[in-house]
Amino acid sequence: MSKKVVKPTKPRHHGTVSNSISFSEAYIFILNNPKHIYHTTGNNSSFMARAYKSKKRKEKVITFKGIESNYVSAYVYECCWGKVTNCYGTYIDCYTKAMV
Repeated sequence: MSKKVVKPTKPRHHGTVSNSISFSEAYIFILNNPKHIYHTTGNNSSFMARAYKSKKRKEKVITFKGIESNYVSAYVYECCWGKVTNCYGTYIDCYTKAMV
């Protein structure tokens, strides 16, 4: 079981991250590889990603779901890509940097 990483609270869209692919590339990769397993850059936790169009916000979104925990850990919209935290202040960099 992975060790939980506790980080200090940060505001929404805090900081910048250099991701290896764009949001659009990640979105398409996930749609074409829905069962692909990734590993966070933080504590190497296994997770899966899902890409779909949000009903509430009417825009593309990627969600990250932990394999061990079986719950959605974070939501990422295009406006969040390249940031350390998302629209809700949740850390996303350990997921987005793991995208191939």
